[in-house]
Amino acid sequence: MAEHQPEQADGARRRVPPQEADRSAGKLAGNTPEAEALGEWLKSKVTKGRSTRDLEELFLKKKMKGHGRNQWSLYLKGEKLISSWALEVLIDSLYPTEDVRRILKGEGRKLLRAAEQASLTRDAARTPRPGAEATPLELQLRLDEARKGQIAAQKSVWDLTALLWLTTGVIAELQQRYDALKRERPQTRRQSHTDVPNEATARLADFQHELTTARQQIAALEERAARAERERDKAEELRIAAERKVQELRRAFVQSHQEQEDTQTTVNAGTEEDSRPTQEGLQPWEVEAFLERLDDEIDVQSARLDDVRAAIELGSRPTDTQVIPGEVVRLASADGTATKQTPSTSSNAPSTDGIAVLTDSRDSTDSDTLAAKSPIQPKPSDAATGEPGPVQPAAVKSRRQRIVLISLGLAVVLAAAGGGTWWKVHQDDDAKAKAAAAADAKAKADARAVAWRKSHCDTGNPRLHQTSDWCAGVTDGSDRHDVFGTPLEPALKAMGAENKEAMKSPGYVTVALMAPLTEGANSLTVGRAVHQVEGALVAQQEANEGGTYPKIRLVLANMGSDESSWPVVVDELKKMTGGADRLVAVTGMGLSQQESVNAARALSKAEIPMVGDLITADGFDKTGSIDHGAEIPGLVRIAPNSSAQMKAISQEIHKHPKLKTAALVSAPTTPNGTPDFYTDSLKGAFQNPAIGLLPYVQAGHIDFPFDAREGAVRPSLETLSNNLCGKTVPDLVFWAGRATHLPDFLEYLRQRECHTTPITVVTGSDAATLDPKLAALHDPDAPISLLYVPLADPGQLDAETNPDRGLFKKFVEDFDSNHHGQRFDKKHLASGWAVMAHDGFLVASQAIRKAIDTPQTPPTLHAVTAQLYLFDTTNVIRGASGIFRINPNTGNRKTSRNPQVKHQGNPLQD
Repeated sequence: MAEHQPEQADGARRRVPPQEADRSAGKLAGNTPEAEALGEWLKSKVTKGRSTRDLEELFLKKKMKGHGRNQWSLYLKGEKLISSWALEVLIDSLYPTEDVRRILKGEGRKLLRAAEQASLTRDAARTPRPGAEATPLELQLRLDEARKGQIAAQKSVWDLTALLWLTTGVIAELQQRYDALKRERPQTRRQSHTDVPNEATARLADFQHELTTARQQIAALEERAARAERERDKAEELRIAAERKVQELRRAFVQSHQEQEDTQTTVNAGTEEDSRPTQEGLQPWEVEAFLERLDDEIDVQSARLDDVRAAIELGSRPTDTQVIPGEVVRLASADGTATKQTPSTSSNAPSTDGIAVLTDSRDSTDSDTLAAKSPIQPKPSDAATGEPGPVQPAAVKSRRQRIVLISLGLAVVLAAAGGGTWWKVHQDDDAKAKAAAAADAKAKADARAVAWRKSHCDTGNPRLHQTSDWCAGVTDGSDRHDVFGTPLEPALKAMGAENKEAMKSPGYVTVALMAPLTEGANSLTVGRAVHQVEGALVAQQEANEGGTYPKIRLVLANMGSDESSWPVVVDELKKMTGGADRLVAVTGMGLSQQESVNAARALSKAEIPMVGDLITADGFDKTGSIDHGAEIPGLVRIAPNSSAQMKAISQEIHKHPKLKTAALVSAPTTPNGTPDFYTDSLKGAFQNPAIGLLPYVQAGHIDFPFDAREGAVRPSLETLSNNLCGKTVPDLVFWAGRATHLPDFLEYLRQRECHTTPITVVTGSDAATLDPKLAALHDPDAPISLLYVPLADPGQLDAETNPDRGLFKKFVEDFDSNHHGQRFDKKHLASGWAVMAHDGFLVASQAIRKAIDTPQTPPTLHAVTAQLYLFDTTNVIRGASGIFRINPNTGNRKTSRNPQVKHQGNPLQD
């Protein structure tokens, strides 16, 4: 697509017919410092390393074509400028937090305007001056004409974007309605069996009609959305063409006056905030009305673009045309009369619905034909006085005159998105008042709808809640797949598809995976939430295979990256125990911190069964002894606790007699400042005489707590590591902290003054998240070793010495299979979280199946809870982590195999 119109041999610019305007105008090219700055900003601050394939797929998911990998590559290199609406869509799609969106949009608009201005200025400088012989007055009029086109095109871009958001929202709402109807179909059929035959037939017919109508309306809306998108692309290209025309004419106007003037365009259309009107509770008749108005609105926008094309073409008239003072004559009105204005009256009452006629007495070709066809009569100048003469009849008009028509504006007003129309300029005051009131009411209703959706994470799901930092709440995969962040998109797609199949089965039940699923400043999961969800999804698919009953629907319940949203999540889960959801168990249960304990007690009070998959803190079980509070009935867990882990490590250390002294390093709180029961439990195990590690602590006499809150961690750890080079240099460090901070600590140990002295760091299962290739663990000049007990290490589980190896290999095979078109990365197995989440869901699913009393009837909460404490003796769980049981008194995991220690880094001292 050409960036500039080709020049004719004589240097004149080729006129482009209106139908070619959108093709010849093209898009703005980059290759300016400002464009490169925009591209770098997109790459480093917005897309953050996402591949062009990922960005292409992101827009394809939103049914937005024309943004392929090559296009994204040009955007990111600054070789082509991204459109303003595409920039808005990109930011909205990648960042759920409103504050972040607002900041990025502000930065992006500023960079985009600067890049567009640089490109337009460069193009204008390269383009031959238009209208080299035109007068300043004519150039001013042409410039005004181009400005109007620029404004109208920009307005069409935003109006059509608003229409697309509106249409997308209606499609989503209608799709939810359609999916809900499909889920209700089996129940409707069962109910019809108890009705009178005629009534049953009528009921089924009405239901089927509603289902068919919804499906047809979705297809119709998708077709309108595609049409609106095409018109928006045309509007964007016309906007750029109009801006280019403004630059060219402004340059010509300035040169004609031989003055220096800023060439920056006066239109600033990039400051409007994005609006996404939506519809709630749609009925079929409402959708039909919307379709009719949508067609009308797209037609309106298409007509506006035609007018813009015409306006731009008027700015491209032959360069020998000159404007001289003349008379403004209105077009004939409906009664056949015509009115005229003298120059003096026209200045006080400018025309907005007529045509201005300006004449030129230069020699030209014959214009009688034009005069005969036009009701507008030229007003020649008086040769003697130089003053305008009287209006002359057409018969005596000079044959050397030209007629130049200039549009004085587009008298249009677009009402609020979803119902706009063109209004006539001469409406009566009463109609205007009514229209304004209706538009105001519609705007307020739309604003409320937009606000509601934003408060629910830009979805129609009332169980999701937008916080300042993340989206908290419950989803079943039928909402936006990136609602909890892009890393979880593949899993949510697979989960949504699996749930769709499960919900076709009568009597399905729901199990929730409750966990911190989003990443944030105070997150302790280090990206492992994805592994956890994938493991649970594999277990769900295994549980739903074949003719099993009941089918299980999996939902994700996000507590927030620091679990501070647990109250909202628990409230939503309690609501789901009745009705169509039939929630019968919660797995996951978060990490070993105060928020998780609070959530467990709240769910226990609601008598909801719970299976903890990762919690390891001593006392975080049925006994509730973790914080010396009340018992937590209904809670079981499948991970070995901290005491069991440290007992295994104690046995390993005793094999190395040169290891004699230890320093105790602990972080008593989470980054939130709340009690961290994981680290507190580790510290308790290190100091427990029964475990065997206390003598090492007593021999070292070194105890350093550190602050895990933001800003305090690294300075504390740097100072602390140097403190270990005192009079007593410990052989061991008992690390009662989170693995999130461990890489920094290991690096500081590597750089301490006494770094050549070997040292071994002992910690809990959280260390499985560390990169085994960490440089601090492989430096011969600073020998550092690491000991910990992983929850589910693939190397240990796949070893030939593992008697339950076959169970793990079956899980790996299922994990590596196709999940409704999605594949999971096998590297995600290394953390052990996928295995533990799988086994946690497996415990819940087996308890559910065993709790059924009446055939084909979903189990009760009490029945499921009872089954959780009956997994003992011969009633075992055959999990991917091995065969295990549940202690009926504490709810803890029971197994005949002791936890296995894992060693990383340099060899231990013998």
